Amino acid sequence: MKKKFVYISTELKDPFLLLAQRLPTKEYQQITEIMYSLFMGNAFGYEEEDVLGMLRDIKTAQKEVALEKRSSFTVIEGGKFSKKRKK
Repeated sequence: MKKKFVYISTELKDPFLLLAQRLPTKEYQQITEIMYSLFMGNAFGYEEEDVLGMLRDIKTAQKEVALEKRSSFTVIEGGKFSKKRKK
């Protein structure tokens, strides 16, 4: 028989499941501990009035990772879309 899990917050069930599926256990615990601490009022260096500070840092981290991913790509010569060299 398959075990049935009951969630207190159905709104956060899917995001928690997504994190649990994509992150290793140690990273999942780290992220959920931060989420819980934020819920309990820990500011983590953000000013109480600075409601956009964390959102700005979230976007900045996302852009930084995207840039790192793009910079790791290499150009392959001779592909379908490469420019032909004139001899």
